[in-house]
Amino acid sequence: MIFLYILLAVICLVVILLFIPAYIKIESTDDFEIIIKYLFFKHDMTEPEDGSKGAQAGESENSEDKLKLAVNAFKKLKELLSMLETLKTFLSRLVIKKIFVQIGVCGEDAANAAVNFGIINAAVYPVIGLITAGIKTKKADVRIYPKYNEHEWDFKVKIIAKFFPILVFTSLIKLIINSDKKIK
Repeated sequence: MIFLYILLAVICLVVILLFIPAYIKIESTDDFEIIIKYLFFKHDMTEPEDGSKGAQAGESENSEDKLKLAVNAFKKLKELLSMLETLKTFLSRLVIKKIFVQIGVCGEDAANAAVNFGIINAAVYPVIGLITAGIKTKKADVRIYPKYNEHEWDFKVKIIAKFFPILVFTSLIKLIINSDKKIK
């Protein structure tokens, strides 16, 4: 009988822990980092950097390469979001507390900066629209501005999302059940 009380206490503790929210923080200013927080645990999911490798890669990139990288990153993110129909139940229960995107676009001259500004706007705003339409978002702040007299791009992204582990667990169960139905 004591064993059943202990088992019941453990099950209750696990259920209570599943209802405590977890947070994901994605931030990119000079380097890219992903941090997951749950209770008092904090896990950094970014890979450790090599100091010499990062410095050489940053010096060799020019503004054209940065423009192509930014546009390709947002296009791939848009494709990824459109392919996530199978995880729709999880994404509908995810709450994004804050999205902050700040991009300073420059070019060789004012005309090139204006063209780059248009390209970045065409890549960023549809992705942010997809995110805010499919996922409950409390605050979205997108700032894209041209830098006509400068030759350095500014790129800052910060996303803070909240989810409950019980919802992840139930979404995975639904995904497994639906995949079994599709196989049969």
